[in-house]
Amino acid sequence: MKPSRLAALALALATACLVPLSPGHADAVAPSARRLVTLDVPSPLVDTQQLGGVVPGGPRDLKVNVLLPAGYDDHPDQAYPVLWLLHGATGSYQDYLDRTHVDTLLAGVPAVIVMPDGGVVGFYSDWYRNGTFPGPDWVDYHLRTLRDLITQDFRILPER
Repeated sequence: MKPSRLAALALALATACLVPLSPGHADAVAPSARRLVTLDVPSPLVDTQQLGGVVPGGPRDLKVNVLLPAGYDDHPDQAYPVLWLLHGATGSYQDYLDRTHVDTLLAGVPAVIVMPDGGVVGFYSDWYRNGTFPGPDWVDYHLRTLRDLITQDFRILPER
């Protein structure tokens, strides 16, 4: 190849690398990535030393993971639906992150994803023994304490 053609080819390649692939591409800003928030949410409704209230690694405060959608921090006026993921027996608030890669599986879902503790054998119910409800009170904890906290601290749509 002649030196002048080689120089022209090199100039053409260098110029092509400087041109954006599409209009506005160079100015586009990617939305912020998903963000994980882990909260300690202790409650007198659930004693983690009592049968039915035991949690892995306990006794300890109850915890909840909240996975915020991509762009959550970029749009302070936008509210989101909420998706509650409840772990199974012998699990914890960490199960969906550790065992299912929920952050990858639901990457495109524009929702606040809540993954609370539910006890090793809590079964998400208020425990009934000998004619009384001495606790733990998982229903009250999840449907009142935790739900109120999530709707207060995060931008959740009011609809069900």
